[in-house]
Amino acid sequence: MLTLLFKHFKNPDYLEKHSMELFSLIKDSMNDSGKDVFLSLFLYFITITDSDEKELAKKMNTISQEGGEIAMSTYTRLLNQGREEGIIQGMMKGREEGIIQGILKGRQEGKQEGILEGVQKGKLEGLYSTARKMKLKNLDNQMIIEITGLSKEEIDAIQV
Repeated sequence: MLTLLFKHFKNPDYLEKHSMELFSLIKDSMNDSGKDVFLSLFLYFITITDSDEKELAKKMNTISQEGGEIAMSTYTRLLNQGREEGIIQGMMKGREEGIIQGILKGRQEGKQEGILEGVQKGKLEGLYSTARKMKLKNLDNQMIIEITGLSKEEIDAIQV
């Protein structure tokens, strides 16, 4: 059996086509080491062939009920492990995407706030510049307050 397996171990088509023969060869050796061989063979078939795990388990079950049970429990364990890994990977990817979106949103909001602050500062500087020019022309502080909207304290702080 091992000779046959090793001879064709890199030929998935051959292995899939002759899977029933290979599984039959170990049917009579279902002691503890036979179970290990059976399990190893099942895992190897899953890895190297395109066989559906359920179909492979059914084939094993036709040869030996115990072998089918080993294959199905292994299949179920692998399926659950794959699910768990998929969930973890999904959560990690979602978290990563959330962080990236958060960073991008934070940058955008920061940029908008910076622009708004810059515009407000520019307007205020423009008002101070206008008020200074008005003071240079000796306009009345009350008129400067009415035109610019600056407070009396702000007008008084402007040096000419």
